[in-house]
Parts: sequence; C-alpha cells; structure tokens
Amino acid sequence: MTASKPLMIYYGSRAEGVSTNPIAISAPTSDPQQPLLFDMSTASVAIGKVMAAKDAGRSLPSGWAVDKHGEETTDPRKVKSVLPMAGPKGSGLSLMIEVLASVLVGNPLISVALSQGGDPGGNGLVAALDPAAFGEDFIPDVDRLRVAIKNLPPAAGVDQVYLPGERGFQERDRRSREGIPLAQGTFTRLLALASRLNVPAPAVAAN
Repeated sequence: MTASKPLMIYYGSRAEGVSTNPIAISAPTSDPQQPLLFDMSTASVAIGKVMAAKDAGRSLPSGWAVDKHGEETTDPRKVKSVLPMAGPKGSGLSLMIEVLASVLVGNPLISVALSQGGDPGGNGLVAALDPAAFGEDFIPDVDRLRVAIKNLPPAAGVDQVYLPGERGFQERDRRSREGIPLAQGTFTRLLALASRLNVPAPAVAAN
C-alpha cells in the first residue's frame, strides 16, 4: 500500500484531504504467470484515466471528479481532484492506509501537508507472508478457489467471470501483440518530452 500528499476529496468535505492510496494484494497460483492480483486505488477513478480523457477530448462520467470549487464536473480540463470510491468507504480506507503506511512508520504525510502545505513525499508499506508457514495446501487451495469463482454463472450481458488481475494479463498479452494505442494529445506530449530529453522517438502514428 502507498501514501502521498492529498490528492482526493475526503467524503463530506469539498477539499483534498487524503491521497488516492493505491493498494495491491497478490497470491501465487500453480501458474507463475497468472497469480491472483488485485490492484486498486481508493479513488473512484485512477488519475491517469482523467488525463487520458483530457488528451482524447472526452468527457468524464459523473461521480469521478470535482473542480476547484469542490463541485462535481465531467470536464477533464476542470478537474482539481478526484472523488473517493464508494463514498465514505473509499476515503475511510484511504485514511487508514495513511495510518499504516505513514503514521505507523513515523513519517506522516497528510497531516503535514494539510497543516504546513507543500509536498511531503511518499511512503510505501509492503507486507510479505510465506504461505509455507501456514501449511502445504495454500496454492492448491487458491487454485480450487479460482476454479470455483470462474465456474459461477455470468450475469446477463457478461461474457465471463473474471478473477482479480485476469483482465490485465489478457490486456498485457494483447498489447504485446498489437501495440499500445495513444490519444493524439498523449502522443504529442510524449513527443515533446522525448525532444526535451533528446530521446529518439519511434516512427509510429497516434490513434
């Protein structure tokens, strides 16, 4: 789990009070290339998606972000901050990650940023558990869990039930074969950055 300066509205306020505090949990399976991998932000949307919508000239869905006045906006050009996922649950989870990843290790970030301003930096907390310490059946049991979840009947309009990380692995394989599409705005910014850093840019076209 990670922590940083305030980037997200704290539920019930109209100001940035917590970070987006990404959290990831992974468990090995019998396939080293396909672990269970859950990776999420406590925000209603990743900030990168707001940037992508701005580059592509697309509006945002409601419930994603607010403007400088703390009012909800669907215009990515006006976004000042993102909203927490699931209202108080998202901002509460974010706050507790700050407690674990920052306050517990003696390097508080949010309280410093709110009281003193500026960017206090970032923290990360990693907890690793050895499954062998709990017995020999962990991976087979995880595999049985994967099969049980995959065999659940899909909801109407859903092609299949996905496990945590499965969509990402499929997208990784597809992008490795087909390349990565870029909005014109993103492509232009990358070209400008490459030029500024004197890095040769590949001869590809933006979508």
